[in-house]
This record gives sequence, structure tokens and C-alpha cells, in this order.
Amino acid sequence: MIIVIDKQAVIPLKSGQIPPMYAKLHWTNWRQKIEIFSENILPECLVTRTVQSGKDKGKKYKIVAEHMNSLDYYKFQKYKDYEREEIDILIPQIL
Repeated sequence: MIIVIDKQAVIPLKSGQIPPMYAKLHWTNWRQKIEIFSENILPECLVTRTVQSGKDKGKKYKIVAEHMNSLDYYKFQKYKDYEREEIDILIPQIL
């Protein structure tokens, strides 16, 4: 967890999953909406994704990545370091 905090990455959910930018069904049913949403995303966070089946098979979309990387990965300006009490909130504690 400390590496995630140091790199200012997406904090995993309690289940350990990384929250996505959009649900899997959005890619299946609303690709154009993801494309419109992606117009407001920095280019470093975009990927080219190709439709694998159906009537749009082979069509490419330049859209936001389903899962974001850390601010460190993108070389974006990071926020000030977390204080100890902020880190403690993010790490499970025995009550």
C-alpha cells in the first residue's frame, strides 16, 4: 500500500480491485459515450482500443484507459506527501 501512496496511484477497493474509469459494459454498449468523455482527458491517459467482434469489428477508438496508472507513471505533478494520519486512514487497522 505504501508504494501505491508514494507513486500516487489509484487506491484499490477493499476487495483488492482497481476501480475502472468505466464499466466493461460501457465498452460493449456505449463506446461512443466513452469516446466523447475521453475528449476531456489528457492525451497521456488515452489508449487505442480495437473492437474485437460484431458489426464494428476492427474499428479503433482513442479513449481513456480503463484503469489509470499513477501520477508518477504519467510523470504528472504529484500532490504533497500524505501526512501519517492520512496514510493510517487508507491502511486497514484492527479495531
